[in-house]
Amino acid sequence: MGGKHQKVAACDLSLSGVEELGDDVELLPRQRRQLQTEAKHASAVTTVQMSDEQKDRADKAKTRISEAKDGPDLLQKLETLVEEDWLGDITEIEGNIYRLAAFSAMEFRAQFNYEALEGNARLLGCVLIASLQVIGPPAVFLTAAFSYGMLKSQNLRWEDWEPDSFDWQHIKLTKVISMLFATLFALNGAFCVSSEKEAWIKVDTLHKYLDVKTADFHFGHGFMLVVDAFINSWVLLWCTIDAFIVLGGSESPGDAVMDALGLIFLFNLDDMESPLGLVSSDDWPGSRLGWFYKHVVQGDSYSRIGGAGADADADPEMNDPEPAAEEDDKPRNFEDRGCVSKLCEFMYDFTAIVLGFLAIGLPVAIAITSFVKLRPKFHAG
Repeated sequence: MGGKHQKVAACDLSLSGVEELGDDVELLPRQRRQLQTEAKHASAVTTVQMSDEQKDRADKAKTRISEAKDGPDLLQKLETLVEEDWLGDITEIEGNIYRLAAFSAMEFRAQFNYEALEGNARLLGCVLIASLQVIGPPAVFLTAAFSYGMLKSQNLRWEDWEPDSFDWQHIKLTKVISMLFATLFALNGAFCVSSEKEAWIKVDTLHKYLDVKTADFHFGHGFMLVVDAFINSWVLLWCTIDAFIVLGGSESPGDAVMDALGLIFLFNLDDMESPLGLVSSDDWPGSRLGWFYKHVVQGDSYSRIGGAGADADADPEMNDPEPAAEEDDKPRNFEDRGCVSKLCEFMYDFTAIVLGFLAIGLPVAIAITSFVKLRPKFHAG
């Protein structure tokens, strides 16, 4: 023990040395990096050598969290029991309004007080967001492409379409910017699908784990996870398709930039840090959910979850050695994805494949389509 304490003390001295020498002595970059490396190693050694008291607190936290009765109780216990110091190497589980609703964190309350009114207003706002994300993207396409909901005199004349380079002769810069934004939009969508699928699988697995291991656990509105997968895939697909007609039809570089930002705003409406401010990261303990998933769910002796939602670096020292008692009326294998889960994963995979093709096809379609010639005012003039 004495040697280990001397090592930590020596490294801590290196850390203080960096701070003290930085103001008075000019160190070579190599010397400063060496001192900083020693300081970081000191922090790592201190973290690894967690005291028995800290380990005991972590074990008690895992036990109490695993005994959560419902979604709100789970979120509350995670926020209260999981300490900030335990989250250094944890991958956060991304959240949105649909996953928050799945935990029953947003429910209508028939009460007349400020807290209830605020919660009901937020619930209504989230319902409106879901409606806009379902209706909005296809409406944008129908309006821009066929003037649906507008005067027929503003319809684009698709019957006159043919590949040509007319736009390149008059609005070349706008064309280039539109193509770049469309490609970037599709590539970003494919990346988002991968990230969303990974987070979705973790939340779904966490749900199944608690359903198996905790006899009285009630997840809440589990169907909202299906809604989450559907709307995420729907919005990403339609907004990327919209990019062709909206960005391709831009008349100036400024229009292209603003149109792209508008589409980004539309598919980011359900995020925890949405520009609308109905929900925030404070409502979703993503890092603490990640900690619970890694050290309890994935680390369970019965957990062999594979695929995109699994982490390979679960810490065995913080795992519960024995699973909770099984109940006859509970499904025994929580790693069984089930038909609904597989369908949701398929939606994400299908969306990623389509977006990959659109990343190639959209700029080509914009390049060969002269939107200026399709506008009614071109023929009227």
